Amino acid sequence: MPVEGPKMAIVTALLPVPLSVYVFAFAVIFFPRLVLTRHFWSDEQRREFFQLEVTKALISGEQLLSTFGSPSPSDENKLKPMDKLDTSEMLLVHGMHSMYPLPGAKRRIEKRMEALRALDNLMPSAIDGFNERQLIFNCYIRKIDIGKKSESEMRDSLRQYVKFTSRMPNNVYLYASPLFKQK
Repeated sequence: MPVEGPKMAIVTALLPVPLSVYVFAFAVIFFPRLVLTRHFWSDEQRREFFQLEVTKALISGEQLLSTFGSPSPSDENKLKPMDKLDTSEMLLVHGMHSMYPLPGAKRRIEKRMEALRALDNLMPSAIDGFNERQLIFNCYIRKIDIGKKSESEMRDSLRQYVKFTSRMPNNVYLYASPLFKQK
């Protein structure tokens, strides 16, 4: 009977776990490329995905700016701060920042803007050391359209973006990506 104790403990511990957990664990171990797809993407696939996401975000941003009458960055009074946006405008802001409209998303967008500001302050000295993958990622998080740009063109776009956003107040920085594209 003492030999049965450990077996019973294992069975009672694993029995309540749903079958889907076992299937997923089996798939991760034996078929990782099917389950963990992004970990195995080539650089071209990653670039294509990032470009698609940036395009979607910029479409939302352009729609949002058109609701304000297509203002320029100097028209600060036309660009509403986040707490003054109505529901439809807030949905477009979520789309522009590639976030789901979940509770607490407004705070996440504010934190994202703070983090991007901090990165923008460090960026000028670091741009020249970036490889292509890092340039693509930095353009992606700032929602800069890269299309078929080369490394040097992406560096120039990042430099221009940092210069463009360096003196923007927070209510304008919220709309930085579509404003940069309009420029």
